[in-house]
Amino acid sequence: QRVACFEKDVAMVSAWFRVLVFITALCAVPFTNYIWTTCVAALYKTKYNFEELISKEGVGMFAQRCCIAVVLILLMWFAKLQEEQPLPCPKPVVHGPQPPPVKTEQADAAPNKKTE
Repeated sequence: QRVACFEKDVAMVSAWFRVLVFITALCAVPFTNYIWTTCVAALYKTKYNFEELISKEGVGMFAQRCCIAVVLILLMWFAKLQEEQPLPCPKPVVHGPQPPPVKTEQADAAPNKKTE
């Protein structure tokens, strides 16, 4: 009986999912139409502003402003890269008397070797 109940739930979710997809598709058509017309209008306005700027100040000034913008973008990108890199941890500085270094067998054996 539990499996049959589970199958009913899956069928119900599947039906609701289909209805939800259909309603989303119906709402998407006017929404995308609105977004598309808004973006195209903004692009035409931007194009008009660029043409006005170029005709008013000349191509050289426009190119200089573009170069400055590119340099600023690259500097911000580089600063972000520097921020993301972890800083190396410095060795902790111990003040005061310290114990002598621990000797190992390899360290003891190295000076006692005789070279012939």
